[in-house]
Amino acid sequence: MDDFPRLTQTFGRIGAGFVVFASMIWLLWDGAVWPLDAEPMVAVLVSLFVWLSTEFKKSDEIVFRASAPNDVRVAKLMLGYSAFQLRELLLNHDFRNAFLKDYFQEFSALCTDCENKLVKFQRLRLRGPFADFHYQLAKLVSLMATHTTPGRHSPNLLYVYDPSFHQGAIKPFHLAEIEELNVQATHCWNTFLRMMEIIHEEVPEAFDDEIKKVWKYV
Repeated sequence: MDDFPRLTQTFGRIGAGFVVFASMIWLLWDGAVWPLDAEPMVAVLVSLFVWLSTEFKKSDEIVFRASAPNDVRVAKLMLGYSAFQLRELLLNHDFRNAFLKDYFQEFSALCTDCENKLVKFQRLRLRGPFADFHYQLAKLVSLMATHTTPGRHSPNLLYVYDPSFHQGAIKPFHLAEIEELNVQATHCWNTFLRMMEIIHEEVPEAFDDEIKKVWKYV
């Protein structure tokens, strides 16, 4: 019933109800005399069956749940990222500061799997938003690879500007790189949120369990 418009079905239910009443009037027009006439009796039974059939409508409170296992798996992966890594890196982080190298490795590997179609959605409506998110994330990963280096005394951290290497004020070219990363992170986060809105509608099963932080590659 997914492709049957709700408004059209509502009008159909109302119309079917009127048909039942009309056939009842025809049947009882001359009074309830036994045996009843065959033609109006058949009309009542048929119209009643049609009316009852229209009552099996798509409810606003019930969501049809038939997502492919792959879509549920990928949706849960995205939910896990949204609970921690993506929120921290894309929304809360300022690239003026260092960040864990694990973030770069995790999302670099994710982008590689997306390119190789190892992580993808089967549902058609999700393919476009997921491709947009993958594009924005891959662009951010590329910028991180270009603009950041491991810390001098902390190789597990990546810096655009490492104070242990540089003294004094941050150079203008470093400020430009930081701004570029921050802007791209915002673009990526907004694209991710749009995708998550559609995931919520298309893959409701992914929200059945508690959302947990996920590290798939690190």
